[in-house]
Amino acid sequence: MKRTSRGLDPARAFRVGGLSLVAAAMVAYGTQTAETGIGPVGAFPLLLGIILVTTIFDIIGVSVTSADSAPFFAQASRRQRGARQSLWLLANADRVANVCTDVVGDIAGTVSGALAAGVAVHWTGPEPEPLKVALVVGIVSGFTIGLKAVAKTVAIREANRVIRSTGRVLALVWVPKRGSQGR
Repeated sequence: MKRTSRGLDPARAFRVGGLSLVAAAMVAYGTQTAETGIGPVGAFPLLLGIILVTTIFDIIGVSVTSADSAPFFAQASRRQRGARQSLWLLANADRVANVCTDVVGDIAGTVSGALAAGVAVHWTGPEPEPLKVALVVGIVSGFTIGLKAVAKTVAIREANRVIRSTGRVLALVWVPKRGSQGR
């Protein structure tokens, strides 16, 4: 498909959606399998881990849209570790933000909700009590949303620091090609 006059790529949207479907199914299956094996008490740390991961990715996704690239050009000219990765992130901010906030966030939100419901059902016994299930799911949702609200404020205020740290972590495992914008 051709890009529209606004630079949008409908084929990319379908690719992202398809990959998200596969990733979500795999993560959900793995999480449900793990939850079944470890029980409701062991599922609680797993649930907190999923919430933490989605919050970290949310911070990166918001920061990449509000960071200033000038310091990273200076760092790259001095060949500082992670500067090229940070510049790649900023050059591809729309895609990075989409993956971090939408893809990872939506998958993690769905999986954490299902995991919270599963924990609540185990907690209430063989005959689930709707009020207890709603209470557990509400607590998990409220905690996640509140944490992400604080995280987004930090992400905007500390955008350059977040992108610098992300670039340094990426530098441990990946080096972009010279001049590559990744498009």
